Amino acid sequence: MIAKVSSKGQVVVPKEIRKQMKIKAGTLFEFRQIDKKRLEITVIHDLIKELEGIYKGSGMLKELEREHKEEIERDELYSRRLGGRSMARKRKRVP
Repeated sequence: MIAKVSSKGQVVVPKEIRKQMKIKAGTLFEFRQIDKKRLEITVIHDLIKELEGIYKGSGMLKELEREHKEEIERDELYSRRLGGRSMARKRKRVP
């Protein structure tokens, strides 16, 4: 199918394709340029579901936990050097 780009940069997705792919107003698309003449368009029905698990198995959580632990240790060392309390102390609850 061939479509024409409007002066506003818009392209109409043919009705048959919208129906088959369940494309409605507000549906998100991801565009990837394959080369100078080809474009890949992916329909994203639920962005959260599309991103779910994207970092699974990457070790990112362990890395963030390690960085957080190091940050707490640095803050406590800095606080001790200044003669103050730990910066990671518990805060009082407000009723």
